[in-house]
Amino acid sequence: MEIAFSGALTLDEFTQGMKLNTRPVVQQEKSRLDTWLLVVVAGSLMTVIGVLMVIFTELQWSVYLFLAGLFAALIGSRMRKTPQELWKRNPGYREQREGVINDEGVVVTTPAGSSRLAWSDLSGFGEYKDVVVLFQDDEFEVILSQRFFQSEAEWEQFKTLVAQKLVCSHKVQGNFQAFIGN
Repeated sequence: MEIAFSGALTLDEFTQGMKLNTRPVVQQEKSRLDTWLLVVVAGSLMTVIGVLMVIFTELQWSVYLFLAGLFAALIGSRMRKTPQELWKRNPGYREQREGVINDEGVVVTTPAGSSRLAWSDLSGFGEYKDVVVLFQDDEFEVILSQRFFQSEAEWEQFKTLVAQKLVCSHKVQGNFQAFIGN
């Protein structure tokens, strides 16, 4: 069986792939909050407490709490922009890609060249919304969108083949196994 694909990623699809890249599967269920959100909330809370302490208690160390909170909030907001900045800096993410997936692996061709990956070269996969990412050593290697496939049936065949050949190593939400009937 050979399944062909062709298309260029959108910023939204790239962002979905980035979300998977930062969420390896762990044994215990973890919070689904993004790290950037936690940093922004903690930093904002520290800033507010610092301001209130300066106003009401005049403790000098409260200025340091205020500055640390401001710094954390700025860092957190900067973290949120990282996928968009990567997208802008690297035009390769936006290039047209095409290829085939079969029992031996994946062949991807872009204007920069062709890449052949055997299933044994890949360490796992992840799925989020309408994107599947094939990983090699915890870095995403291939991001494929449902739009790249000619039909829903081919998309389902692709996901079934991936689930047979690789372990689900990254997860944001949902259960990939539900799509293949396990």
